[in-house]
Amino acid sequence: MGSSVADKKEKVKRRISIRVKWLLFICTSVFLAIVVSVSIMGVKVTSIFKDDSISLNKSSAQNAAAQINLSMATYENSLEQLSQLISNQIKNGDSIKDIQQTLKAFQTNNENLISVYYMDGSDGSLYASPHMDFNQDARETKTYTQLTEKPETKWMDVYKDSVSGTIMTSVVTPVLSDGKMAGALGYDIDLSTIGNMRASIEKDSTSHLVVLDSQGFIVSSFMKDMDGKNMNPETSGKEEGVEDFISDTARFNSEFKWVADIYNGAAETSQSLKLDNEEYTGEWGFLK
Repeated sequence: MGSSVADKKEKVKRRISIRVKWLLFICTSVFLAIVVSVSIMGVKVTSIFKDDSISLNKSSAQNAAAQINLSMATYENSLEQLSQLISNQIKNGDSIKDIQQTLKAFQTNNENLISVYYMDGSDGSLYASPHMDFNQDARETKTYTQLTEKPETKWMDVYKDSVSGTIMTSVVTPVLSDGKMAGALGYDIDLSTIGNMRASIEKDSTSHLVVLDSQGFIVSSFMKDMDGKNMNPETSGKEEGVEDFISDTARFNSEFKWVADIYNGAAETSQSLKLDNEEYTGEWGFLK
């Protein structure tokens, strides 16, 4: 969150207004894990090999999606448990200092949590560990208003801190008291954990992974310097600051139409891809 008050204030401003424009883990989103394995160059692939390759890729895609989904569910479960704990503290009349100590304990005991924060529904204050200055009513933020409209655990926008360069996402959940929303609780999570997860899965297989978000933007990829780029022609130019996978529009629309088809509900899962003169075959699977 920054080492000085000035940095913290600047981070708050960036957090509200200068977010990286690719979305990750919104509650209604469907996430995509594309698994690609290099085919044998210069050799005619038999139908048996193709069947085996498709079967292997399909299994790899499903396994990768399941592993990433399980990891994300761990954050959700942890946050919901913390929400129940904060709810009990509110009911017991504990002071805000007691609640802040609880936030600090959760944040310091989990290195993947950049921050843990609580938005107080009674006065709009925001309390976070590590501490940060917050100069607006938390109840007016996008996070709080979305939770008010539909009080359930959600994954919010991805954003990048321009000072540290850290790419983060947030998972948030309502805090209930006597059946009513008393506040909102959230984790800021370093998005590099997704990249580490992807690399770990790849290490134990012969496949390569590309993880896309609900728009078709790359969250993590085996391809160098491609994180944050758009692979979906139908979302080209719709988000400020997001570059297409290929700058040539006609080529992009032609070669990556299958990505748009996936998001439009295509039943066919087997895909092909050519990168740097390498031929790839692949399968995709959803994280729900």
